[in-house]
Amino acid sequence: MDKLVNFEFWYGGSFDWGPIIQYVGGQCKIFENIDVSTVCINSSKDISVEVGESSEAKYWFICPNKTLQNGLTNIVEDGDIVMMLKAYASLDNVVLYLENVYIPFIQFDTRENLDYEKRIVESEFNNDDVNLDDEEHILEDENEVGAEHDSDAPSSVLGDMEGTRDEDVQSSINDTMTRRE
Repeated sequence: MDKLVNFEFWYGGSFDWGPIIQYVGGQCKIFENIDVSTVCINSSKDISVEVGESSEAKYWFICPNKTLQNGLTNIVEDGDIVMMLKAYASLDNVVLYLENVYIPFIQFDTRENLDYEKRIVESEFNNDDVNLDDEEHILEDENEVGAEHDSDAPSSVLGDMEGTRDEDVQSSINDTMTRRE
């Protein structure tokens, strides 16, 4: 068995990269007596899952006797783990940070979304007071969409198949914006 170390593992927060780097909103859990010969990038991911965080995160450590400003180092691969363990070779406590990586939800415009947006533009263009939340109105439009297409493909694909569908919507939006100016 190799040397045993304690991991001071900060999680649940994120870095504020302002003029002074800070880790905000997190909490700390100490993992004691970790055999350094068993530490790898996957063990960091296992620790993340154990504390209820995503394994898809960024991992960081602070070089000994340094601050967040001048010693924060990103852990990407096992080579970074080896470098970290060498830096902490004479110490018993290793300081690690986890920063979740949030992947933004990308919403594809479906045919229904474009129809809804077009109705908004058309109602503004015609100065109509159309109640777009009216269930009967929405159901009628959904039935029309179902009759026209059997596909749930994104609108850009349908637009290519239909020719100028996307251009018509964009043209209506541009016309409305021009009138407002």
